[in-house]
Amino acid sequence: MYIIREIKLKDSTYNSLQEKVDSLTRTKKSKFEIFQSSIDARCGIKYVYSVLIDGDIPKHLLKNKSVQIFEKKRI
Repeated sequence: MYIIREIKLKDSTYNSLQEKVDSLTRTKKSKFEIFQSSIDARCGIKYVYSVLIDGDIPKHLLKNKSVQIFEKKRI
């Protein structure tokens, strides 16, 4: 499982987030889960997301510092 952090969007619709994740992973209809969401209002309003992707991701993304391997902690 991987986490992609700091996905910034101008609107908060699920379709916009789906399109952005698809463009990052270079696939269509990527399956993901929203891990965290926030609003950055310093220079206009931007919605910032961290998403979890289960499965493989393209190698070009692994070079990005906002993409990391994510392991769920067991209690």
